[in-house]
Amino acid sequence: MTLYKFDQINLAYRRINKPMYLLKYIGITLGICLTVAIFSSMQYIEKTKVQLIKSEAVINLITNESFSKQKFFEEIDRSRFKYPDIIKAQALIESQHFTSPVWKENNNALGMRLPNTRFTVATGDHLGHAVYSTWKDCIKDRLIYEALYLNNLSRNQYYKYLDQVYARAGTTKYSDLIKTLIQQNNL
Repeated sequence: MTLYKFDQINLAYRRINKPMYLLKYIGITLGICLTVAIFSSMQYIEKTKVQLIKSEAVINLITNESFSKQKFFEEIDRSRFKYPDIIKAQALIESQHFTSPVWKENNNALGMRLPNTRFTVATGDHLGHAVYSTWKDCIKDRLIYEALYLNNLSRNQYYKYLDQVYARAGTTKYSDLIKTLIQQNNL
């Protein structure tokens, strides 16, 4: 099949070079299609981002990820720590009653450091302590640590371990601070 184009200057039909004609119109058509596809995908990505943000908000509402001291302590109780009262008191000490920079910036209430060898749910290191995506991740990481290293200790051995590992607060042993907080806060 031969294609012709009318030449208005010479008032005659001219034969069209098929490859150039087809390439030109195919190129224009592809350009338009690509432009439409790019703009459509950008709108789709924006809509998806909005949906993800809304979904995250719904998940936070459903799972109740917002923080309160009571929710933190309830999560510790649900997590099956061997001595949950010690963990709660430790959270109060290490986070300075949930006001310290490590707590606020790292979601780290338990003074956890980023480990070199064991599995962790921490996402990094900041202020010399592990960083967690959520406050619940901090509790999970402490549970992993306890399961690996502290699970077989008696209560007295656990207190001795804490005195060896954690810094003393003045002349008071760390375990004495823990015991005092447990008693004062009825943990």
